[in-house]
Amino acid sequence: MRTAGRLVSMRVKAGLVPIELSDKRDRCVVHEIFEQRCYEHLGSGFLFCPRQHWLDVGAHIGVFTFFVLQHGCTVVAVEPCALNASLLERNLKAIARGGGVLVDRRAVSTKATTVPFFRHPSISFRHTTEPPRRPSVQFDEGRVEAVTLQHLLDQHDPDCVKLDIQGAERDAVLSVADWRNVKQLVLEYDFEYAPELSTFHAFVAKLEAHFDVIVPDRLRKLEGTWEWFPAAHVIYAHRRWVGTRFARAPSPAEDAALLARG
Repeated sequence: MRTAGRLVSMRVKAGLVPIELSDKRDRCVVHEIFEQRCYEHLGSGFLFCPRQHWLDVGAHIGVFTFFVLQHGCTVVAVEPCALNASLLERNLKAIARGGGVLVDRRAVSTKATTVPFFRHPSISFRHTTEPPRRPSVQFDEGRVEAVTLQHLLDQHDPDCVKLDIQGAERDAVLSVADWRNVKQLVLEYDFEYAPELSTFHAFVAKLEAHFDVIVPDRLRKLEGTWEWFPAAHVIYAHRRWVGTRFARAPSPAEDAALLARG
C-alpha cells in the first residue's frame, strides 16, 4: 500500500490502482481489509470465492466492495452518506469501470422510511442512524431514506452479506425473518451501542437459527458488560460446505425426524 495525500495505491493483479479517501483515517480501513484481511476467517472456513454475490451494507468509500471484486464477486454496495457514496462511485469507476457493482444510497433500518442520520464531524466511517452515545462529540444530524435488510435480501438475493453500520447492525439483523440464500454473514457488532454481554449472547443465539458456524465463541464465556477496547468485534457466521454446495446443518428435531423415518 502506497499513500499520497488522500490517495492510496493498492497493488492487485492488474497492477497499482488508486483509492480516493475522505480523510487520512480511511487508511486504517484499507489496511484492515487489504493487509490484515479482517473480514476473512480461514480457520472456520469463512472464505471469499469467485461468483459470490455480496451485499455490502455500510459500504463507506468502497474498500470492502473493491476487495471482494478482486475475488471475482459481484456486489450491491449500500451507503447512505452522500460524501462517502460519491467517493465510492468515483473509486469504483476508476477501479472496476462500474462493472459488477450496484450502488444503493439508502440506510438500513427496521422500517422503510426516512430516519435520523448522525454524521461524525471528522471520522467518515463513524456515521450512524443510532443516537450517538458520546456527548463529547458533536454529531451533525440530518435525515436519510432507509430500507430494511429484509427488503434488500428479497430484492437482490445475495449469498453473502457484510454489515458495518455503527450500532444499527443488531436491530437490522434481528428484523430479518427469512435469510433466503445467504450462506455467509460477516458483521461488526458494536458494544458501544449495546454493551451488555447478555444482549450479545441473545443476538448470537438468533443467528444460530440460520447459520451453524459462529465465530467468535470465546465471548460466550463472559458476563456483565463489555468495557474494553476495541468496542467493535467482527462476527463470522456461515453455513457448512457440503459437497458442491452450502447446506445448513440439520437441527436436533430434523435429525430425530430422519431417524424416525428409518
